[in-house]
Amino acid sequence: MEFIYEDTAGDPATAVRKAQKLVEKGDSLSEKGNYKEGLDTYKKGAEAYLDLWRTYCETPLSKGEKPKQCEKADEIVYNMAKAYQAARLLAKAISVRLNILLNKSYGLQDSPLAKKALYEIGGKFTEKTCAKTDAAEA
Repeated sequence: MEFIYEDTAGDPATAVRKAQKLVEKGDSLSEKGNYKEGLDTYKKGAEAYLDLWRTYCETPLSKGEKPKQCEKADEIVYNMAKAYQAARLLAKAISVRLNILLNKSYGLQDSPLAKKALYEIGGKFTEKTCAKTDAAEA
């Protein structure tokens, strides 16, 4: 995995832009029919968000601190999960939502994005359960 803080001069805003650009590139590649490269690029975007989380937010939030660079930590984690989902890495997407966004030790669980993530996890579970039920009844 490429560690993005090394090439972003230690600037969280630059790191966020880099992660966003990777996800946007994944969108563009997928729209052009380059699905394999698009999936790989989404994964790189998710990993860039993960590195951003680990570098700037994980430790202070786990200690109950709320530094300025963590003001949008829920958005970083939410976008990470969405990028993993776009890369078709659903287990990682769910894990990020449950283990970081909804984990009380980071204090993000009551944010609107955490609630949205919980709703999305339920939606994916319901979708899969209904598909299996329909297949079993056919």
